[in-house]
Amino acid sequence: MRNFFTCGTVKFEGDNELSSVREIVVKNMSDFVKDGHDLEEAEKQLNEKGPNEDAWCELCPEAEVNRRECIDEGKVTSVIEEDLSIPDLNNEKSSSSVGTNLLSVSLTKNEIIPRLRSLNVKQRRILYKVRDWCIQKSNGKTPEPLHLFITGGAGTGKSHLIKCIQYEATRILAQTSENPDDLTVLLTAPTGTAAFNIHGLTIHSALGIFKTLSPDHATLSEDKINSLRTKLENLQILIIDEISMVNKKLLFFVHERLRQVKKRPDKCLFGGVSVIAVGDFYQLPPVKTKRVDKLYVDDPSNPSNQLWNGLFEIAELDEIMRQREDGLFAELLNRLRVKQKNESLTLFDKRTLTHCFGDGPDEALHIYSTNAEVDNFNKEMIMKLCTEFKTN
Repeated sequence: MRNFFTCGTVKFEGDNELSSVREIVVKNMSDFVKDGHDLEEAEKQLNEKGPNEDAWCELCPEAEVNRRECIDEGKVTSVIEEDLSIPDLNNEKSSSSVGTNLLSVSLTKNEIIPRLRSLNVKQRRILYKVRDWCIQKSNGKTPEPLHLFITGGAGTGKSHLIKCIQYEATRILAQTSENPDDLTVLLTAPTGTAAFNIHGLTIHSALGIFKTLSPDHATLSEDKINSLRTKLENLQILIIDEISMVNKKLLFFVHERLRQVKKRPDKCLFGGVSVIAVGDFYQLPPVKTKRVDKLYVDDPSNPSNQLWNGLFEIAELDEIMRQREDGLFAELLNRLRVKQKNESLTLFDKRTLTHCFGDGPDEALHIYSTNAEVDNFNKEMIMKLCTEFKTN
């Protein structure tokens, strides 16, 4: 082979002359292999002397000094290090961003610490439960997937708790992946508005669930599922907010998609991914859904019944966590939450509503009970804002 390289010749189609193999190879190497000699020399020195610990200092000494000063400054924190009852909070491996196109953790360490301190007893108990599960996973154990339903009335801190769970779970589970920026915790909600409020994604966009799907054809093509799998292959926890707006059909699609992404059999619920559902069934129900298709209705004849009833552990928050002014209104909402249609309001509740009602700024979103009221308000705003009108 070496003789062919040094002495061999070849003849190309359409060329009458013979060409040297050596000259062709050398020319191609010069075109496609840049700095080959330098790389070989560098590899030789690395094998003989080992890595140069001061390489950055030699390349750019001033930048290296600044980098080391930044590291030293980062070790000094202005946060009061009290006993937070949150072990490992100051772990240097914490990550504030999951670094994918799907989602980013928006809170920094300094922002999350006050939130963690403000958790009440029940909120902390839920956080520790999720946190203990994450620690087991990070230690190489295989605990059973979590199926947790966090519920509570208005002002009980459900969204507040979601952020704390997301931050802690992401920070701990980052240790289970080769790339700490892999997505391990995914925040979702059934509607765009609900997803926006928690800085998450809609269930449909995050998991590739389309209107054309049916229970008999719930899987994606191989091309689409492979693309989704590259983003979700390390997913450990799925958080679904506003679970009251999710029906059994949509939850079945979630199960099927996660099972397909994780390449698990049908009996492996949600593909082995832990699911934390958050919401209040006293609030908005799923759109255009029969009562028997709502999650809380126990219907053994429905194949999707096993995905909710008897599976999810319930954790209820009942302490109002809002400020005093908002707290009074939140308490009123919780009283209305359990009233019957024909049950009258108390005199105190009527006075509270009267006190809360007022004229807000024009640019604020106004909600009315009838289309006629909406039309009247829109016309008034158009007359105020538009100085010139054109009619056909």
